[in-house]
Amino acid sequence: MTPIVLCASSVPGLKADPASAEDAAKFRKARDLAQKAVDLGADPGRAYGDLGTTYMVEKDADLAGGITALEKSRALVPVRLDYGVHLFAMSRRVRDCAKADPLFLALDRART
Repeated sequence: MTPIVLCASSVPGLKADPASAEDAAKFRKARDLAQKAVDLGADPGRAYGDLGTTYMVEKDADLAGGITALEKSRALVPVRLDYGVHLFAMSRRVRDCAKADPLFLALDRART
């Protein structure tokens, strides 16, 4: 069986669309609010997921905080496939195929 190649590093020229300055500002405000929710301990799975999602507008080099938050969220609420999809997308953007490819397969199995 031929392995499925899903990671962005295998697709020449694949890039994320840049966020507008206005969108980026809204996401950063949302990040501040999500961080407060994390700090208060309110529904940590959702708080980490929301925090991680706010990093989608950042440059590839600045995704580490979002990836970490989404990994925590996936551990706490694995049924939230949306957080898994965001984690997959960010992992692809930083070319972490070792994380992205198995996550894609897990998400694909979970949706059926």
